[in-house]
Amino acid sequence: MPGRPRLPAADKKAKGTFQKCRNPQDEVKYSVAKKKPSPDSLNSFGKWLWDTLSEKLIESGVLTEVDYPAFEMMCIRYGQFREIQDEVRKNYTANIENEKGQVTGLIRQMNADQEACFHLMQEFGLGPVSRNKFGIRKKDEPTEDQKKMRELLGG
Repeated sequence: MPGRPRLPAADKKAKGTFQKCRNPQDEVKYSVAKKKPSPDSLNSFGKWLWDTLSEKLIESGVLTEVDYPAFEMMCIRYGQFREIQDEVRKNYTANIENEKGQVTGLIRQMNADQEACFHLMQEFGLGPVSRNKFGIRKKDEPTEDQKKMRELLGG
């Protein structure tokens, strides 16, 4: 049975659980990405996603330079999904199923693009559950009761 996957040192530091004695010395470190213009391979929807998310992911330290191909693929799949979705909306009944009652290739492709995009989004922490796996939370100010308790305990 495999153990838990190792967390990168940056994640441990963000969570406050970093211990130098438990950190591997040979851990690969990637440089944080710099804002790049959107690739030519993206349609208008993909460019919108790239422009909207890339800066935020770079600021949070999630997007590194080696992640650009996966991030680009996510934007491509999102763009394809949105284009097909618009096409299906134009003629909903004709695009859902053919005369034999089978789902059309257009719908199958739309579903495949949506599924691939969804899985890639999870890798970048772009969902409420996957965002929590990074463990980075904003620290709240202590309440009055917590302040009093700290004073009583000498902390």
